[in-house]
Amino acid sequence: MNRTALRTVYLLSFLLICFNIGVVAQKGDDLTRLAARVKTDRLDTSLISQLWRQGEYYAAKNNAGPREGDSLLMVAEYIRTISERHQYQRGRGLYLLMQAKGKRFSGKAAEGKVEAKSALEMLSANGRPLEHASALIEWGGTFSNSMADLPEKIRFYSSAANIYHQQHHVLEEARILEFVADLYHIQRQYEQSIKLLNEALRLYKSINHSRIQGVYALMGAVYAESEEFLKALRYNQLAVSTAEELGDTTTTLMTAIYNRLGMNYFDIRSLHQAMGYYLKGLRSARNTNDSPAIRNLLLNIAQCDQFLGNYQQALDTLQVADKIHTMMDLPDTIFSNMLSMRIHLLMDDVNRASPYYRNLLMFYHQRMISGVQKQMIRVALAQYLQACGRFGASYPYLDAFREDRERYGSTINRTLIYELCASRADSATGNMSGALSHYQRYKTLSDSLAALTTGRQIGQLQMAFETEKKDKDILLLQRMNSIQQESLHRERTIRYVIIGAVILLFAFCLVLYKAYGMKKDSNRKLESQQVQLKKLLDEKEWLLKEIHHRVKNNLQMVISLLNSQSAFLDNDAAITAIRNSQHRMYAMSLIHQKLYQTEGLSTINMQWYVRELVNYMEDCFDTSGKIHFNLAVISAEFDVAQAVPVGLILNEIVSNAIKYAFPGGRGGNIVISLEQEKNEYILKVADNGIGLPEDYDISTSQSLGMSLIYGLSQQLDGVLEVRNNKGLCFDLRFAAGCQFYTNPDLSTDPAGVSVRHSQVV
Repeated sequence: MNRTALRTVYLLSFLLICFNIGVVAQKGDDLTRLAARVKTDRLDTSLISQLWRQGEYYAAKNNAGPREGDSLLMVAEYIRTISERHQYQRGRGLYLLMQAKGKRFSGKAAEGKVEAKSALEMLSANGRPLEHASALIEWGGTFSNSMADLPEKIRFYSSAANIYHQQHHVLEEARILEFVADLYHIQRQYEQSIKLLNEALRLYKSINHSRIQGVYALMGAVYAESEEFLKALRYNQLAVSTAEELGDTTTTLMTAIYNRLGMNYFDIRSLHQAMGYYLKGLRSARNTNDSPAIRNLLLNIAQCDQFLGNYQQALDTLQVADKIHTMMDLPDTIFSNMLSMRIHLLMDDVNRASPYYRNLLMFYHQRMISGVQKQMIRVALAQYLQACGRFGASYPYLDAFREDRERYGSTINRTLIYELCASRADSATGNMSGALSHYQRYKTLSDSLAALTTGRQIGQLQMAFETEKKDKDILLLQRMNSIQQESLHRERTIRYVIIGAVILLFAFCLVLYKAYGMKKDSNRKLESQQVQLKKLLDEKEWLLKEIHHRVKNNLQMVISLLNSQSAFLDNDAAITAIRNSQHRMYAMSLIHQKLYQTEGLSTINMQWYVRELVNYMEDCFDTSGKIHFNLAVISAEFDVAQAVPVGLILNEIVSNAIKYAFPGGRGGNIVISLEQEKNEYILKVADNGIGLPEDYDISTSQSLGMSLIYGLSQQLDGVLEVRNNKGLCFDLRFAAGCQFYTNPDLSTDPAGVSVRHSQVV
């Protein structure tokens, strides 16, 4: 759906309003009478003001063109005559401003750019506030709507709005804010755009200005592009109802509003309502002889027919649309080729889709197309290649789409196509995990769109028009009549072609039947193989989950047995040893519990794991809120062989810190961090407790906990550093995805572990 073309229609409509804002006379004075006063020798500043207002009157006329441009140039010459005679700087500025406006309406906007800039410089120093505002608008209009020019353009228009605000010209301020909001819309700064539109709406209502359908339409456009479909639907319906109440149903803006409302209904797959508003827009566009809008609406009608399954009708509509040539021919041509290709693919006619694929490929390599258009073409090319069985060839386009998605944005429909194509490509090339990931995202988006479609009914009933049901049958008849009239001469040709094709197809029916039988047998074998592969994959996943579940249950059973055993012991050392063993086993069981509860059967998210382990230890040791934990753990995924030793090391260090770092019930902090530097992970555990005595030699320690820390560090092939730094600090560095070593003797400092001891003051 060509949203760029529709956005251009909005801008053109606003340009007719906003470029001509100023002090607009209710009725133009007689220019001949004013010209007679120019011959006087005295400086008449009131005459210059009247001439300026007369120029603004010409500029504000509906459909102003070259004739008004000539009148503006004449006004400019009169102002110049008076100002040069008396060296009047304000008058010189107004002369330059009228010159710039006159050249713009005469089709020479580039030539008037110098006068516009000079006018702004003079009037900012010597002009009156409203004249300064008019100069700001004229100069701002010389900037394009490119991303490079938009910030400056917005700055000048915003300055003009501030002047109108200070001068209490509410209507002009509201119109400028409305236009600036559309510029933010182009920048995709939707929140700022909505903020300004709400302010413009408030200003219009404060002066009882009734023609506010443009504001509602623009709000609908912004909400649609930010994928808030129900809000978009609401404001576009308000735009339609407001315009219809005013009897304004045949203007360029109304054509765009009908088109936008149809697009809203299409986005939520309410296709019959979408078709109704497309047809209203088509009727409005024909009344104004708006060729670009007619073509754009025909393309949207064809796309709606495609989704309704009316493939041949959609192709007929596209043929009618392709005969209309406009100044926005390239974007519409690209969209038409995309639609034609997709419809033929849906009809399983790859041969007829091929020419459109080649056209899109040619457009893709042209420099003149925008980034958004390239994104549209990429998913279309990927669809064609996959329909031809060339899944590997679709990867470059899918990868390029993914890389540029953040930069150029994407509609939900385009994202759905990308996720489905990426899933199919990964599945065809054996990347089952990637295929599953893309398909899950596709299903999530698809389900959210389906939920929106289902949930929209209440909102629609609240905002529905009473006349919609009454007009539905009439609109459908008008649609059928309109399309049939435009394609009647083509239907006769198609009828003769079909008769000839039937005769040719009859001659080849035996050959085709045999080919169909071979293809059916091949598909049956492929389906059988796919069922077997899926069954094997499901069995493997079930077995892995069952293993992790049983390991976790066994560890929990051992913990319970130890807990029961400790109830019969009165030896504190034995009870403490049992408690420590329980903590270690819980650290391991937590890993297996996470593995069988999630879809990923091979890795553990360390951010979740460390948080759960710390919560468990806080509960076990009952720190009573005196010891605070600060966690700074990245969301890293460790496999089981790496997560178990890291969890046991954390268990030993943290439990020792809780028991020994804060004697006498004193409070403190324990900081745990896990970060990554290049191909290396760094685990840090530090407390602000009493630390170790200066004469304490860690390497000669005979404690089981320290031996475990050293032994498990060896398994990670890590470098362990222990130091006093206003407390005790453990730093463990180990490689990401490292090889693991086992050491049966954990009672001594392993030879394979690099251990450094340092005292830091």
